Amino acid sequence: MKLVNTSCCLQMEKSALIELSTGSYGSILVQPRRMRKFVLLTPVALHALCAAQTLLPAEIQLVLTRGYEPVTMILRLSRWIGRLLFTLLYPLRAREAGAIFHHNGHGCDGNHIDVSIRLNKQPLQLLPFSVFTPLFLIEKCEFNHATALARVRSALQSEGFVIHQNRVEALQIHCDLTR
Repeated sequence: MKLVNTSCCLQMEKSALIELSTGSYGSILVQPRRMRKFVLLTPVALHALCAAQTLLPAEIQLVLTRGYEPVTMILRLSRWIGRLLFTLLYPLRAREAGAIFHHNGHGCDGNHIDVSIRLNKQPLQLLPFSVFTPLFLIEKCEFNHATALARVRSALQSEGFVIHQNRVEALQIHCDLTR
C-alpha cells in the first residue's frame, strides 16, 4: 500500500490516494481489472468499504476492482469504440451507452469504485460478457444472486455509498462514496 498524490477534476484540490496492489487488505480482496496492476482510492473510501465488509456474513467477500483512473487518450478512444459497438449490438439499449461508457467519476477521484463479490470463496460472474451481456442474462444473474446482491448493496449504502442507477453499472457494483 502506498500513498499517491493526483490532481482530480477541475475544481478539486490535490488529494492523497492509496495504491492497492492485487491481494488482501484486511477483509477486502483487491483484483484490479483491465490489465491494471493496482487500484487507487481515497483512504475514506477504503475505510467505508472495510466497514461495509464487516456488515456482511462470512461467506460474502467484497472484491475491489476499480477506483481512480486518470483519463488518457487511449481510455477515451476505447470508451468511444465501446459505446459505438454497444449501440450497434443493442440498438434498443442505445440510451444506456452513455452511462456505461462514461467515466462515472473514476476519472475524478478515488471515491468512485467498482466492487465485485465472492460467495463462499467463489467469484460471482454477474456480467458474463462484461458490459456487452444481453438483458436476458442480466436478469438471470440478478435473479440467481438476488440475496447476495441485496446484502452487499445494503452494506455499501449503509456506509455512505450510492449504487449506480444503470443495471449494468449496478451489476459491476459501481458505487460512489457520498459522505
